[in-house]
Amino acid sequence: MNLDNQPFFDVLDEKTLAEGGMAIVKVKGRRIAVIRRSGNLHAIDNDCPHVGGYLGQGTLEGDNVVCPLHQMAF
Repeated sequence: MNLDNQPFFDVLDEKTLAEGGMAIVKVKGRRIAVIRRSGNLHAIDNDCPHVGGYLGQGTLEGDNVVCPLHQMAF
């Protein structure tokens, strides 16, 4: 499937992501962290801008995703 002209496409089955859970998906070669919080799905760039840690492997603390490498909150 050519994704270049697709405005929306599935990246994961949302039933597999528990409340407070995070997953890393790839979209057009880019890693995205998907988070379930308060029943809603949210997406952010997976790569920490500070040292390149994978935010999707970090922790969720309230409204923040905490980098697993240096504990900076986003």
